[in-house]
Amino acid sequence: TAALAATLLPAGRFGHRHGPRRVFAVGVALFTLASAGCGLAPTVDVLIGMRLVQGIGAGVMVPQALFAISALWQGPAHRRALGWYGATMGLASVLGPVLGALLSESDVAGIGWRAIFAVNVPVGAVVLLALPRCVPVLARDPEQRVGWSTAAGLAAGVLGLVLAISLARTVGGVLPWLCGAIGAAVVVCALVLQGRNGRPVTLPLGLWRGPRFRAGSATAAAFFLAVTPFFFLFSQWLQTVRGLSPLRAGLLQIPWAVGAIAGSTLAGRRARSPRHSVYAAALVAASLLVVAGLLPLV
Repeated sequence: TAALAATLLPAGRFGHRHGPRRVFAVGVALFTLASAGCGLAPTVDVLIGMRLVQGIGAGVMVPQALFAISALWQGPAHRRALGWYGATMGLASVLGPVLGALLSESDVAGIGWRAIFAVNVPVGAVVLLALPRCVPVLARDPEQRVGWSTAAGLAAGVLGLVLAISLARTVGGVLPWLCGAIGAAVVVCALVLQGRNGRPVTLPLGLWRGPRFRAGSATAAAFFLAVTPFFFLFSQWLQTVRGLSPLRAGLLQIPWAVGAIAGSTLAGRRARSPRHSVYAAALVAASLLVVAGLLPLV
């Protein structure tokens, strides 16, 4: 996840410079090769390294998809496209755990958990073959430059923050706080110093002057800070405390995915006022209440 986050900004600039379709293909190829490496990993260290490369590949892909949506559709069609994008993410959030559990528990070809990575290889190959036919060549900006120093600073800062969280429980003391403080300081310095001495600007700080951008960023941050760790810990709790199998734990999260899909679709189709966004959020919240109601039955 840290590798994905650190790759997003420079990958977005790269897409503007070289074209989103070409850069997206690079991301898919990298993710597919890393998936094969995960499936063949002889040790945990190699597996973790390949997962790192997977994160980089995913970070290369994500900005290109959003870039293409913005370039291909405008107005109501753009909102609908973003709604379908969100619905696809919601569908993936439930299909991932369920299909992963099915693949690992069925022991496909006798390779056990390795099947959850091996399945990405044919999927990636199909995407690469279909990409030239399904996605047109979009306009690019050859003058666009990548701020590598800013990107490196952001990556190092994110790594420091992740280390702080990881070490907090196992080490304790001053070290986690020190890593977190250094990580936060590096991120701030990287953002403040960008554009100095002719260096390219990776993330324009002027974006935060707009009230809509500030509100959207705050909402997105609150949502992902709450939802992502919740479902990770919830899945672990279902399996280690409640004793559920991975498959049953994944199936229990289906109501959440249904709510996320419905909410994203509603927001994409009818996001003309804050009222529609509230309705969409209410659908997601209702799905969590359904999950809570199902807990006593499992």
